[in-house]
Amino acid sequence: MFCDAGCKRKAQRQRDKEHPTPKQAPPCSVDGCVSSAFAKGICAKHYTRLRTKGTLDGARKNAKGTCSHEECNREHLARGLCELHYRYELRGERKQRLALELADRRCLHCDEPMPPTRNAAAIFCSQECKRKERVASGRASESSKRHYFGKQYGLTVEQVREMAEAGCGICGTREWQGRHGRPHVDHDHATGAVRGILCSECNIGLGKFRDDPATLERAIVYLLKAGEAQSSQTVLA
Repeated sequence: MFCDAGCKRKAQRQRDKEHPTPKQAPPCSVDGCVSSAFAKGICAKHYTRLRTKGTLDGARKNAKGTCSHEECNREHLARGLCELHYRYELRGERKQRLALELADRRCLHCDEPMPPTRNAAAIFCSQECKRKERVASGRASESSKRHYFGKQYGLTVEQVREMAEAGCGICGTREWQGRHGRPHVDHDHATGAVRGILCSECNIGLGKFRDDPATLERAIVYLLKAGEAQSSQTVLA
């Protein structure tokens, strides 16, 4: 870095000139304090005490004797108690506050007071109220649809809705009749593959014909022949 020792000493003198080493602060002038002076010849702790209290006298907050609890000689921390009993007192206050909050709770469905045995996070007084609320709000039916379509066909509710927007795959209707009032997912009973969406009547019809194309073709021929026979009888008459 340097060509010789002279250049090194010259660089060091220049560095010391530009960045002089700070002088060590004198000790605090308060008797018994070994900290370095911060301002007015006293350390930062005594300087803060002087600004807040106006004097350097006075004991520390925690130096107020021992715990006031029976048979306890630990050092005082707060409220006349040591750290251990102070924590016990705070814990008891929290339990009392929580008990008051739980006492004012009411069931979200029936608005009755919550039993004291119910969990603190519970919002219903019983499983029956929870079930009734799910049914009343529609969450139960939505959840059952999600479970049924996912387990039976591997589809989501959104996918079924998109398929139903095109109407029945046979008659094209968008009016879903039947006991449940919803479209039916048609699938191949042999492979389980989803074929489309059908209305209740068309779904029952395919089921009655046992999903057999040959039987359906014979039914078509039968209907055509019956129609021709009726037309010929009408002409003769």
